[in-house]
Amino acid sequence: MYVMEAVPGYVRGQIPDETFEKRRHEIERSLEKVAGQLEGATAHLESGHAGNNIINFANENEIDCIIISSHTPKLQKFFLGSTANRVVTHAECTVLVIR
Repeated sequence: MYVMEAVPGYVRGQIPDETFEKRRHEIERSLEKVAGQLEGATAHLESGHAGNNIINFANENEIDCIIISSHTPKLQKFFLGSTANRVVTHAECTVLVIR
C-alpha cells in the first residue's frame, strides 16, 4: 500500500496535472511489480493522509499485521517518523516498523 499525500493548493496550481498523473502511474507500476513478487499480495494506492488511510484500510480489511518503514528525523535512535508513529499509536493490530 502506498498513500500519496495531498499537495497544498498553492503548490498544486504551479504543477501541471500531467505531472501528478505520471507520478501516480509510476507508483502503481512499482506497487504492482512488488506485489507480483509476493504470494497473495495485491497493490493498493490511495490519496490523502498516510497514517489515517493505513489505519482505516487495516481496520476495514481485517489486517492482522502492518509492516511499515520509518523515515526518521535526526534523533533516529529515539523517534519514529510521523506516519509510522501514528500507525503504531492508533492501529488495532500488530505493527512491525522497519528502519
